[in-house]
Amino acid sequence: MHPVGNALFAAMFRGHGFDARLLPPEDDQAYAIGKRTMRGAECLPCPLVIGSLVKQLQEQERDGGDPRAAAALFMPASTGPCRFGQYGPLGRLILDRLGYQDVPILAPSQKTGGFEMGTSFGHSLFATIVASDVLLKMGCRVRPYEQTAGDAEQALDASVRRLERACEAGEVDWRQEIALAMRDFSRIPRRQRPRPLVGIVGEIYVRCNRYANCDLIGTVERLGGEAWLAPIGEWIEYCAWVNSYRARMAGTGAMRRLGLSLTLKYMQRTAHRIYQSALPLLRDRLEPAVEAVVDAGSRFVPPEFEGEGLLTLGRAVLFARQGADLVVNCAPFNCMHGNITTALFEGARDTFDVPVVNLFYDGGEDKNPLATFLSEWQVGRSVGHANASVPPGRTK
Repeated sequence: MHPVGNALFAAMFRGHGFDARLLPPEDDQAYAIGKRTMRGAECLPCPLVIGSLVKQLQEQERDGGDPRAAAALFMPASTGPCRFGQYGPLGRLILDRLGYQDVPILAPSQKTGGFEMGTSFGHSLFATIVASDVLLKMGCRVRPYEQTAGDAEQALDASVRRLERACEAGEVDWRQEIALAMRDFSRIPRRQRPRPLVGIVGEIYVRCNRYANCDLIGTVERLGGEAWLAPIGEWIEYCAWVNSYRARMAGTGAMRRLGLSLTLKYMQRTAHRIYQSALPLLRDRLEPAVEAVVDAGSRFVPPEFEGEGLLTLGRAVLFARQGADLVVNCAPFNCMHGNITTALFEGARDTFDVPVVNLFYDGGEDKNPLATFLSEWQVGRSVGHANASVPPGRTK
């Protein structure tokens, strides 16, 4: 689902001996296939994931291949309360009904902290996710200001291709590779002009997937803003934090608690080293510690209210503190966490220093209300009072 990291994730699998390939990018056809296989009430990521898989299997068959003997879907699972935890069982039912009984779904769970991939492999995958977040962030930091359109995208593509080769070879010096990418981005001529900074939070699939969110980052940039997307690495660190927190609350044995605490600290050190390699380009776009996100979110819901809702609320608070002019909370239509966070944002709008726009997606036409806010920001900026006609904390 990551707009940059998909290719690197697959390459890291190949570097560990797996024949891993990307599903084609989601499109209208894949979405239609997914919707036809379901009841119609499932949230947007479900028909997109299953529809993309079924589309690929059908194309393999048309090309003379046998997907029943050579295909499997890797899709990490969740043990949380929302419907995501049922994607695997539903996908299994659909594949069986369509005649793909021999196509397995590999769905390791978040509850293990390492997604059951083994310690070394798990560490490699986590570093891949963080590096992907950093590359995407560098693109978002430079692209809105580039003097020549396409320079940032060219630097991003070159970095991804270089890292793909390194991942496949199993020899990745993440700090060196990110430093090289930072050098390339830093050399791009840029215009120093003010742009509204838009923090993006919400359900992890929709906020990251270009098709699902109607290219939200591109929309922000086309409307004159700079996008700051909450990273995927945040969720992985949060899963480790939850495991450690649960152990403390349950009074689990000291050695078990120590192991879980060290796992989280290892992740945080890994992320810190990779982010440090992107300085000074990202000095003002660094991510807060997961403990800070949880603490900020706890103003609205207790830590025991686990999942994306807590992170969405906490990260929105911290985005405001880090200088964002607008926060976008995006989710699939009828998403449980999206409904909860939208209600809480609306109820607490007077406590926020920036507007919050809630966007729900269900495929189809983009009805993005950001144009109104961003155009008003530009007008307000031109007369010396940004956000002049948008009251702080306003939600849509």
